[in-house]
Amino acid sequence: MKTSNAQRKANKKYKDNHPDKQRTYVARSTAKRFIKELANLKDLDELTALIQAKRQELQEGGNNEK
Repeated sequence: MKTSNAQRKANKKYKDNHPDKQRTYVARSTAKRFIKELANLKDLDELTALIQAKRQELQEGGNNEK
């Protein structure tokens, strides 16, 4: 089904008004794709270490958003 002009316009307006959310969405999507389709064990080990360090940083800083 083709996206209507009104929907495309609404999508563009949202993206233009929320650049931080759009950037986060794209980064998250890219990371998931890398992990699911391209990563090897060495990559996963490195990412695990980075995630653990970031979790520790957020916990110490009091930013416990889930």
